[in-house]
Amino acid sequence: MDDWELLEQYRSGRSQRAFAELVERHSGLVYGVCRRRARDAHLAEDLTQAVFLLLARRPPRRRGNAALPGWLYQTAVYACMNATRAQRIRERHEQQAAEQRALVETGFDVAPLDLELAEEMDRALSSLPSSDRDALLLRYYQGMTVGAVGRALGVTEDTAAKRLSRAVERLRRAVLRTRGDAVGSGARLHAAVAPLSAAALGELFTRVTQSPAPSAVQAQLAALASGGAGPSLVAEQVCDAVVSMLKFAQLKLLATVGAVALLVVGGGVVLTGAIARHSRAASVNLATTPSQPAAAASDAERRAAALIDEGWALWQRQEFQPAADKFQQAIDVLPGAGAAWNGLGWAYLHLPDHERARRAFERCLELQPNQGAALNGLGQIALARGEMEEAERLLRKGAETAPAAAHGLARLYLLQGKWDEARRYIEQVRASSKLSDDPMLKRMEDAAVARRLDDELRALIQPRPPGPVDALVRQGWAAMQQGRPGEAQEAFDQAMAAAPDDPDVLNGVGWLRLNAGAADEAAELFE
Repeated sequence: MDDWELLEQYRSGRSQRAFAELVERHSGLVYGVCRRRARDAHLAEDLTQAVFLLLARRPPRRRGNAALPGWLYQTAVYACMNATRAQRIRERHEQQAAEQRALVETGFDVAPLDLELAEEMDRALSSLPSSDRDALLLRYYQGMTVGAVGRALGVTEDTAAKRLSRAVERLRRAVLRTRGDAVGSGARLHAAVAPLSAAALGELFTRVTQSPAPSAVQAQLAALASGGAGPSLVAEQVCDAVVSMLKFAQLKLLATVGAVALLVVGGGVVLTGAIARHSRAASVNLATTPSQPAAAASDAERRAAALIDEGWALWQRQEFQPAADKFQQAIDVLPGAGAAWNGLGWAYLHLPDHERARRAFERCLELQPNQGAALNGLGQIALARGEMEEAERLLRKGAETAPAAAHGLARLYLLQGKWDEARRYIEQVRASSKLSDDPMLKRMEDAAVARRLDDELRALIQPRPPGPVDALVRQGWAAMQQGRPGEAQEAFDQAMAAAPDDPDVLNGVGWLRLNAGAADEAAELFE
């Protein structure tokens, strides 16, 4: 019987036998994480209790082909993060900082270098996509064959083998990104890990994760389900704190992502709120074809305007494909509606499908030659293609009516080192008031005044063509904003699998980890 079936038995019938089996299978994994991170045997017992107490009180449901050890592992990480923030833990940590790092208690009689590797592996494993983490835990912690891993994850044996190979190499790269310098612990870790084969690294991972929990800990955990001895006070407090932390993370996610004023389109910064406001305002001036009767045209205008408003509402929620569908419906009702073509262009630009976006913007400009939002859209596409002269021409014309185009023009001039021109358009943006609160604008203004563009800001404003994972990144952000972390995780997992070193992917996964309470893992991704 697999883990999820046992958990369902416990959920539906409070089966003590099922819960005890889960404890026997996974207490070593959870205790090992807590023991290494807390560096205190008694505290590790309390934290392990807290994790299984949470499992007993709020058992998770199967999501897709996720593995329960992955949930337990990450929950243990959250519990340790919460505990280490407490003053009592900080004091104990300071007291033990001078002690030898090698642990000599049951299951942890290891050399200092092995302990360093174990700690780095913990950090590395938490930073991996959940699909990779699950595969590694099933293969090396639970000792499954590759075929069994494939069946557990709902993939073929060949796919499972490829996923495991990829996950092991990602684990190696993550471990080698240790916080150590070129000397000391960092050099030792590099020397120990870099030459290991995939099989040897897997064996090391097995040794790290398969240390059993002490029998006393297993007995305490089994008692949780039977109603025997209750959990310790620390376990109760940590369990409640983790539940609160996860709830708060969901609220913070909605607030954080909802407040973001910038999106990245192929690496270029686009101001979503201002574009939507400016472009929606244009929807009141719908062009009609000359042959339409006045009464029919009036009815078509009303229907088209309603569809355009629905399209922009979807667009602002980052539901770009449904937004494109609404704008297309408006065009079907009123082919001469320039505002609908403009909206369609912005929807395609964010999908991203630059060729369709370009055609939509050009059709809009045929109907409304001075439509600033469409000129801005074409300018953004030219920027992404590296066509600086064409981008400058379009953005200069668009900046006459669209502050967002002036913002794009300021970025272009910063990239070219034309500091005075950049300052002039930054001032124009500020004067418009529509974009005066843009958090990027101050950084751009400081760079123009200093006449120097640092690497970090350059990376933020440097345009690039859309890559193969941009649509997945968009999908992940949209799911986060709409409070669907499971869908966001799935999208970012696919993006990470396709492009593990793409900055936009790492940034998105970092925010996903941060809003799930995994600040340490998020920091590593952001770095």
